[in-house]
Order: sequence, then C-alpha cells, then structure tokens
Amino acid sequence: MRPIRWFTDLQLRFSERPTHTDPHRYPLPEGCTSQTLETVDREILRSLHNACFADHWGSSPVSQEFWNNEFLAHESSRPHLCEIVFDRSGAAVAYQLTSEFPQDAETTGRVLWIDKLGVHPLHRRNGLATTLIERHLARAARDGYEGSMLGVDADSLTGANVLYARIGYTRRYGGVRYILGDAQYS
Repeated sequence: MRPIRWFTDLQLRFSERPTHTDPHRYPLPEGCTSQTLETVDREILRSLHNACFADHWGSSPVSQEFWNNEFLAHESSRPHLCEIVFDRSGAAVAYQLTSEFPQDAETTGRVLWIDKLGVHPLHRRNGLATTLIERHLARAARDGYEGSMLGVDADSLTGANVLYARIGYTRRYGGVRYILGDAQYS
C-alpha cells in the first residue's frame, strides 16, 4: 500500500477572524447575479459542477441521479444558504453549496461547511471564489455559527490552498488516499 494523495479539512473560527454579517458587503463582479439553490435548475448546476471539476484530480462527471439523490437531497444540505452565480448572459459560472453536520458540533463547534465550491475554468482568477467564500462566512456569522469548515485536495492545481489560507482557514485534520499494490493511478 502506498500513499497517492493528501487531503486537508480546514476551519475558520469567527473568534479568531472577525467576520461581517452582511453578505452584500462582498459584491459580485459587475454584471453578475446570484440565486439560492432553491431557485436554480438542478441540471444547470450539475453541468456547471462537472465543468468546474473536469480538471481536478480524481474527478469524473457526476450523473443526474447521483447529483439529485446524493449531493442535493442529503439531510445535511442547507439549500437556502447555497449560492449560484450567473454572468450577464445568464450562464451559471460559479457556485457554493453549504452543509451542516449538527452531530459534529461537540467536536468542531457549531459550523457550516462549504461542501462544494466551484468556478468555471473560463471565469477563474477574477475573485468569484473569494466572494462566494466571504458571503458564505457572512451568512454563517449572521446566523450565529461559530465558523466554517471545508475539505481540500492538498495538491490542488487551482491554488485553492493559498486562497483558503489568505482568507483565514487553518488546518484541522488531514487524510491520505492510498492505493494497494503496484497499480498506476493518476
């Protein structure tokens, strides 16, 4: 058995990083609008997710059935706290899905998770990810949560680790993906 990939769960505590409670303090880029998960066509969001993660290690396209039954219908999902961004043409270009795991509060504190965060490759590096995270944090602070957590591929090619550290997330847990035998895996 040999290690092939490292992952990290990061946490941001509002006691260590004060956060505004008004999501609109963090405006979207000019011409962009957003909606909650409750008002967005799920197929548009699934297509966006597949485009956002096509270049990520270990990712494969998510089927409509799996997307609707596992990602969106899970009891931990908080649709009213999720945000999907559209550009001026009406195309979905970025999204952030929020979850909560109340059973973990004794260990992690009362936190919201960024379950999924994606920006379409053609719209990366223009501040959308930062804006979505800050708006997520503002909603969490507004609603009385103690902070936020997220999981990340430690070797992400998108620079996600640098972004999360700049915002104030710190490492809480780590994990390793292993492979058995001499199999090749990329």
